[in-house]
Amino acid sequence: MHAPVAGDLIWRFRTGNWVDASPTFAFGVVFIASQDGYLYAIDTISGDLLWRYLATGPLFGTPVVVGSAIYTTSLDGHVYALNSGTGQEIWRFNTGDRVWASPVVESGIVYVGSDNNYLYAIDAATGAKVWEYATAGDLPGAVAVYGDTVYLGSYDEHLYALDKNTGTLKFKTEIVSATITTPAVYGGLVITGDWDGYVYAFSATTGEFRWGYRTDGPVLSSPTTYGDLVVIGSDDGYVYAFDVSTGRLVWRAKAGGPVRTKPLLAGGLLYFGSQDGHLYAVDRANGETAWTYRTGGEVRSAPAYGRDTVYLGSRDRHVYALKAGMPATFESSGAPAAPSARPPFTPLGPEEVRKRLDFILSTNISTIGDSTVVFREEIEAIKEDFRDGVLEVYETGYYLLTGRTPQQDGWIPTILSRQEYYDTVDARSNGEIELKQAMAYCCYRSVEGLELVVNGDATQASVLASLAHESGHARQRIRNPVQDKSLRETAAGAIREAEAYAFEAALIRRLGEYSGVNATLIPTDSTASQVFDTWRAIWRSSLEDPSQEHARGIIILWLAVLNDPLLADAKAELIARDTLSPETILTVHDRLIRLAPNEAEGYLASISASVNDDFNLIGGILERRKGDVPLSGFVVQAVDVFATP
Repeated sequence: MHAPVAGDLIWRFRTGNWVDASPTFAFGVVFIASQDGYLYAIDTISGDLLWRYLATGPLFGTPVVVGSAIYTTSLDGHVYALNSGTGQEIWRFNTGDRVWASPVVESGIVYVGSDNNYLYAIDAATGAKVWEYATAGDLPGAVAVYGDTVYLGSYDEHLYALDKNTGTLKFKTEIVSATITTPAVYGGLVITGDWDGYVYAFSATTGEFRWGYRTDGPVLSSPTTYGDLVVIGSDDGYVYAFDVSTGRLVWRAKAGGPVRTKPLLAGGLLYFGSQDGHLYAVDRANGETAWTYRTGGEVRSAPAYGRDTVYLGSRDRHVYALKAGMPATFESSGAPAAPSARPPFTPLGPEEVRKRLDFILSTNISTIGDSTVVFREEIEAIKEDFRDGVLEVYETGYYLLTGRTPQQDGWIPTILSRQEYYDTVDARSNGEIELKQAMAYCCYRSVEGLELVVNGDATQASVLASLAHESGHARQRIRNPVQDKSLRETAAGAIREAEAYAFEAALIRRLGEYSGVNATLIPTDSTASQVFDTWRAIWRSSLEDPSQEHARGIIILWLAVLNDPLLADAKAELIARDTLSPETILTVHDRLIRLAPNEAEGYLASISASVNDDFNLIGGILERRKGDVPLSGFVVQAVDVFATP
């Protein structure tokens, strides 16, 4: 009989039901919890049973061995402490409801959450309760303990940070939907997956959002960290490796089904299971598959490692021991392949932008539409399509403002014909009337990124404005998707509009600076003055009217600059110049994006405390910005820049 090589089966042990818990290796023994209610102790060499303990309910959580004790949890609502050598019960603690999560033991305390919404800190030696903390939802995932802080996710759609000694709340951060993953704390960040398909990173000290990455399925795996990477699985069948500080995708590995197990790092390989029934061993540097092993059922059990062996459970009711390591025939390509390079983006020149803006602003025809021409006394219908020209101006402005393209930032701007736009709304949003009446929408998800769609039936100036405005929404969707949880007719909904107006104005002004087209002064002709006076008249009433989220967004943008202490430099610039640079407006946009939905009401109240004085100040600034500017040289058709700082 030949010696086992990487991926070979050493032994397997049959339990009475599914094994979703991860095995635990300690002292030459593998401990496994099964949904048959038994905790098994198995000899690692032979695979023979050493002892077993029967709880009064199924076991889902991964057992933890600390010294001579082993701790496990059950759907019967109990936390159990057993002697790891004999299986004799030491104590049990009743939470009062089901416990799905694995226990975590740190500094003599067992931390575990329950379906009764409580997190418990239990003395590991006696089973006495040290403290408890109530959330507003079930706690199906295990906690992470780092330093003096306990991090946990809840079905109440929040991520919590608690003092590990007292249970006192340090912060809680709203997430998009429920999470069942165990967070990872690494590089000053706390990282978690979510049912909405995102991987999120927040500041580990403040809970402030740092980055997010959208996969194409719920993220129910827990993250693993090493080097500069965080690795996590998704129900879309991939395991993703990200740069932990930026969220940039480094590589991804394909499985044959959803991946809900936490990847295990051992040697140069990452091991993870998939619901296709396989265990995968992939190169930690690039995700290339070194070998796989097929079990007889779904693998939702995270693998464990000990003595050059990988252990895992399966829904075929077995525990497997497999030879770990690299196969002799595997040759890795080394570092991850560089992402396919996009062609370098070359912005239009200043004179070309000026020429195109003059055409865009002086032309009142649709971006995509039908026109008629008379040639030799014959009338001919022609199809006009200016979308490429408008897109090139927009992408130039975006690049000049941010140093990146929209595609690099994660979305694709698309101008559609009216029928194409309607068809898209019908297919993606069940024909929602409000969306059909809108000029544009951000955003639909696709495998390439977020799709920002604009109805090209409008004028070129309006389409350019819509692209710029919806880009503000796209940046918010990428950088802080949690904001989308709030309805439109709320303070958070109005703040989202303020963000979009800020980016719109910043992009248009950047184009103006670049090309010499004035995008700051307010022309005194009757059309511009009428619009300006109308806005000024409705500002006061719109601030308190939830149905006017767009009008509220504009005044919120002003009030933020005047009253947010984090925007003091912007206020000083506005007072000194009566206007803001595009770069400063972009900082305002980025500041508002960082707000969580539960901060919106308080933020709006704080910046509105001196609103009457602010309105007088704003009115004076706008009056001073009126000037003798030809309409063709002003972007009034493209953006209400006079209504933004």
